[in-house]
Amino acid sequence: MYAPRVFFSMIGALLVFAVATYFIHGSFYTAFIQTLICAVILQVGYFIGILVLVSREKRRMRETFSRDRNVETMTA
Repeated sequence: MYAPRVFFSMIGALLVFAVATYFIHGSFYTAFIQTLICAVILQVGYFIGILVLVSREKRRMRETFSRDRNVETMTA
């Protein structure tokens, strides 16, 4: 996940969401509050996505290190 692309995409999605919410409810205040809530939900999702990617990479590195270590002990 390339961070600047994610942020620009998120801003675009929030703008579309804000405009749609304004047209549906006709209230700037309601559109603003719901857009803020949507932004928080998007950030939480992005954070969880990053945690999952880091966790997978850590697991992969641990397995690779373990496998390389086992090969070294077998050849020694």
